[in-house]
Amino acid sequence: MAMAGGGIRLGEGFHTRVVSHESFLPSSSHVCASRIRGRCGWTVRSGARASVSVQLREAGSVSESFLEGIAQELYSEKENLEDGDGGRDRSMASYIQTISALKEQRLGSESGEGSDSESQLGNSLAAEAIKAMGRPYVRDVYISKPKPERGSFAKSNDRKRGRDVVKKDKYVSVSVRDSKQKTISLVKTIEALPQMSSVSHLLEMSELEFTSRESSFILNGLKNHDKTLEVFKWLQTTGKSRGNVYCYNIVLKILGARQEWERIEELLVQMDEDCCMPDDYTYNTLIMSASKAECVDLATGYFQRMMRKGVPPTKLTYSMLMLLYQKYGRVPEAEVVFSHMLESGVQVVAAYSAMIAIYTRGGFFEKSEQIMKDMQNFDVAPDRDNWLKQLNTYGQQGKIEEAEHVKDTVEKLGMSLGVVGYNSMITAYGKAGLYDKASLLVEEMKARNLEPDEVTYSCMIGACGRAGKLKDALFYFEELKRLNIKPRSSNFNTLISLYGKSGNVVGIVRVIADMKKLGCKPDWQTLDAVVRAYDRAGQTKKVTQVLSLLRDAGWAEETGSYGTLLHVYLKCNLQKEALGVFLSMRKAGMAPKEYMCRSLICACKDAGMFEDAIFVFREMQAAGVVPSLESSCTMINIYGLKGDVKESEALFLSLRSSIQRLDIIAYNVMINVYMRFEMHEEAIRIYKLMQEEDKLPPDSYTFHSMLRLCQKCNLQDQAEDVYWRLRYSDVEMDEVMCNCVLNTCARFLPLEEVHRVFQEMIDDGYAPNNITFNVMIDLYGKAGMMDRARKALKLAQQLGAADKISFSTLINGHGKRQDFPNMEATLWEMQNAGFGGSLEAHNSILDAYGKAGQLEKLEDALARMEKSGFRKDLASYNILINIYGRRTMIAEMEDLVHSMQRDGFSPDRWTYNTLIRTYGYADYPDKAVQTFKFMQDAGIMPDRVTYIMLVAAFEKAGNLLEAARWSLWMTQAGYTK
Repeated sequence: MAMAGGGIRLGEGFHTRVVSHESFLPSSSHVCASRIRGRCGWTVRSGARASVSVQLREAGSVSESFLEGIAQELYSEKENLEDGDGGRDRSMASYIQTISALKEQRLGSESGEGSDSESQLGNSLAAEAIKAMGRPYVRDVYISKPKPERGSFAKSNDRKRGRDVVKKDKYVSVSVRDSKQKTISLVKTIEALPQMSSVSHLLEMSELEFTSRESSFILNGLKNHDKTLEVFKWLQTTGKSRGNVYCYNIVLKILGARQEWERIEELLVQMDEDCCMPDDYTYNTLIMSASKAECVDLATGYFQRMMRKGVPPTKLTYSMLMLLYQKYGRVPEAEVVFSHMLESGVQVVAAYSAMIAIYTRGGFFEKSEQIMKDMQNFDVAPDRDNWLKQLNTYGQQGKIEEAEHVKDTVEKLGMSLGVVGYNSMITAYGKAGLYDKASLLVEEMKARNLEPDEVTYSCMIGACGRAGKLKDALFYFEELKRLNIKPRSSNFNTLISLYGKSGNVVGIVRVIADMKKLGCKPDWQTLDAVVRAYDRAGQTKKVTQVLSLLRDAGWAEETGSYGTLLHVYLKCNLQKEALGVFLSMRKAGMAPKEYMCRSLICACKDAGMFEDAIFVFREMQAAGVVPSLESSCTMINIYGLKGDVKESEALFLSLRSSIQRLDIIAYNVMINVYMRFEMHEEAIRIYKLMQEEDKLPPDSYTFHSMLRLCQKCNLQDQAEDVYWRLRYSDVEMDEVMCNCVLNTCARFLPLEEVHRVFQEMIDDGYAPNNITFNVMIDLYGKAGMMDRARKALKLAQQLGAADKISFSTLINGHGKRQDFPNMEATLWEMQNAGFGGSLEAHNSILDAYGKAGQLEKLEDALARMEKSGFRKDLASYNILINIYGRRTMIAEMEDLVHSMQRDGFSPDRWTYNTLIRTYGYADYPDKAVQTFKFMQDAGIMPDRVTYIMLVAAFEKAGNLLEAARWSLWMTQAGYTK
């Protein structure tokens, strides 16, 4: 749109629509650009403009609503206007401002006297419009059809029509002119009334009939909106507003400017009562008012009401709504309006551009590209703004080929990319890692006299960040400061990342200091950049020192920084600080991510902060975060560590009922909890439940747990079952598993099977631990396979796994077989190996010599033991008591008992049973009974061996009655003979 010499320059098609409008004056009542009398004249020649200047010659001929309608039509045509250098902003407000200027000039002209004011109307209208909007750029509009040759007949017809129009103008009704003069006079009178005066009396005394045209003119002519509303109220009261939609539209515009939404709702109800159907101008006025007030939901509501009333939206409707949604990023509402536009068949390029921008800003690039394809399918020609939106979409994705294609297309169409277009291309090259091409574009901009702006240098800094060019980034950063442009936080963040990549943490501190100096407040992305940089430099624990610098620069904890802070505090093992951040998140109403909660729970568990872990678990559930199976299993373990088995059970059962299928970890954790509290039967029950699950084979941890359980509970059958399941499973028999098998169930399995496992372990290159070697030496020794036992000891020595127990076990094996030379030789090897003997080894030697009846060697071994610095322990005394008791050496045995007690050792059940047996064999049943009483007084419960020895003692003494009594007591105690 541009101003011509006599008014507004219009396109040919639009001029035809305006003139044919029912509310517009006849063709004789307006003057065209060519100044031909009484008709519209088009200058039609190759390459010439086709324009018409509309001027309203009669003051009351057109209502304000029609003038606003012209503005809306002009605004809807703005996509077809060319954006050239110096082009004006074609906002809706600018068009309305132009029309208002024309209207005011029209009012002033008609209030003057005589024909002089009318003759000057055309020039004055143009002057006022230019004054209101500035001198706009005149756009060339080329007519697509060639100008036909005009013959003499056509020229004569034109002259005839011109004479007819002039003749018709001479017979304008004088009464109409008088009515208009009265209307103008009334408007001036109302305006001149004092502020508190009532206009009702003045209106009642008026000679006007208050027709629809007159009422609309009065409302539109009043500059004081309070008086406008008062006049409208009188019109409603007298019924003059009935059926006059123009009056309502004027008032709705005033109320919308005042943002009196409740009164607008009341007025819409009154419109229905006055038989006024709202039209598209009504709703466009409301939508525009809501848009200016930034009430997005309200504008959407007016559009929905427009749909319900069956009023078809215009191009202006779609343009306003889409631009509003673009401004506030309202994707769902924009999609609804855009879909309705497509269904209605209306094509608005501005709406397409807005939809592309909305999707691009939201990161929905595929949808943005689909909009571009739809434009091609519907033959919608993009304008410059739309091309730039497409270029930005490809640029944000780093799609070079597509972006370059759009750039070439824009340049071929003779349009200028401008700074915005170049910035989009720089973004594209930067995101694609083509820094050199991006820098060449900056030079090209300068060559075309386009001054790079803040966005340009920010894009270049971002490109440097992706290319890892710290020096160049610092150069462009200095360019920003040279232009007195305050750098953005994103620019500082890029520099921090680049310093982090180079491992220069000192540079990071310097950047933070610059942020403080330049007054740029760090945000959560700054914190994230700092943390990533320190992570990359391997100095995460020093981030806590940088936090104080960030706070000094103006950074404060915000919702976006909570996740990063949690990461930092957990990395630095600062569980309390991490809990503080978690509490801040909950107070802010945020639902933490599940992995954050899981990490915090695990950190609290490792620190022994079980109550805090339970608090985090309950809070995440309260926030609606569904705990993962890993989090729940961790909590089962925490409850077990805390000693709350019932909570562990409840959580496990809840998981089992809520989740269709648990994994093996849940079962393993529950088994471990039960084993920790020696609830072996419950652990076995969980193991059986696991076996009932289809396609849930036990893993290595399960087999470890069950084998240890069988060892503790001496469950031979179950141990064999677990072992054979292990052998036929897919679990690898690695070093840990082989050691576990040999340590836990070697005594439950056939010796050959145990030997096979041990041999496979060695053949596979696995190293048995010292417990495994000791078990194997013991098994070989008890089976009489002393050669294998000695080989096992040699191998243990070679692998450094031999210990005192290894030698002691072999000594015990030789002693059991009364192989005294090898027994003594092994003791000597043990001492030479640096172990210096052991009490267990000496006890084994004492037992071997004693059972062989070699008391002299026993005494010698006892002396050597004491000389080596080993004092007798309870096992030593029991061995000696047993040896002397078997030989009925009562006195020596009793001396040993007294000596044992003097050394601070209390007899145990084995000691008492040995004494009872000895007294029984020596025919001292009374002493045997006395020993039994001592045993009871010591709090030691008799076992089956105790009762059998007492019965045997009385039978040997011939006291069968007493033997029967003891036999009865044994039966009552639950033992069988």
